[in-house]
Amino acid sequence: MHRLLIFVGVLVTTTLCSTLILLPDSNLHIISCDVGQGDATLVVYKDKQIVVDAGPVGGGAVECLNKHMPFWDREIELVILTHPQIDHFGGLIEIAKMYKVDNFVSSGLGNSTPEYQALINVLGGSEVRLIIAQDTASIGIGVMYLDILHPNENFIRQNCNLLKPDDDGLIHTMKCDSDPNDYSVVVRLRLEEFTALFTGDMGPKVTDEILTRFDIGHVNYIKIPHHGSKNGLSKTLLEETLPEVAVISVGKNNSYGHPHKEILDLLHEFNVQILRTDLEGNIEVVTDGIGYWIKKQ
Repeated sequence: MHRLLIFVGVLVTTTLCSTLILLPDSNLHIISCDVGQGDATLVVYKDKQIVVDAGPVGGGAVECLNKHMPFWDREIELVILTHPQIDHFGGLIEIAKMYKVDNFVSSGLGNSTPEYQALINVLGGSEVRLIIAQDTASIGIGVMYLDILHPNENFIRQNCNLLKPDDDGLIHTMKCDSDPNDYSVVVRLRLEEFTALFTGDMGPKVTDEILTRFDIGHVNYIKIPHHGSKNGLSKTLLEETLPEVAVISVGKNNSYGHPHKEILDLLHEFNVQILRTDLEGNIEVVTDGIGYWIKKQ
């Protein structure tokens, strides 16, 4: 009996300690999940969560969410799919099955792959609010604000055929012949004095288009486009935003050679701190809205 009481006491203490560790604080947490060759970001502020992409199927996005969200919180306030390529949306299928997703934002671009159809089916069977991204729009989640910088309506009309809205709720409403990366949903997140830029797989063409319409200003944090491909980040974007921390979400020893040396050299030229998921695993940047720090996993 004495040993049983000790065991129960240890179990209760361990559970309480684990619960206290997972209790939300008053800081904003940006976790770049290590999902191999893909993108997946979890943003946590108190009891609110935003997911931007979720990597490939089986890439580990759900495990990342489970690690960084309290076990009793099974609700995600906002999911953003930057563009419908499997290394960005595959993990969303499992997430949508395991968590209640309140709002789902996409460009409206879809594809006919079985995996994408599976995502549509899961979302169509839930009560999620489906939103087509439109530039100049802002979304408020608590005290966080997300400014949608791309895609631009004129850009879409010039390059895509708009389709009749689907019964599944406007997930797939346009067909475009050019590179899906060009329609990446680009989002600027703001919390007080801290700013982060999420870029999907956008290339220099999109960067130039955005900068003609927006003064993005200085950003503290940037998710480097297209896993560090030389066809992603441009010198112009760095000159305009002067980021301090750059996260590259990339698979170890990937066949594409990402991140490319040209991009790493460019970041070094601008004295940007580089963080890579292939070298460091999950990467967590924390801010109180004024300063920020990198939390070791």
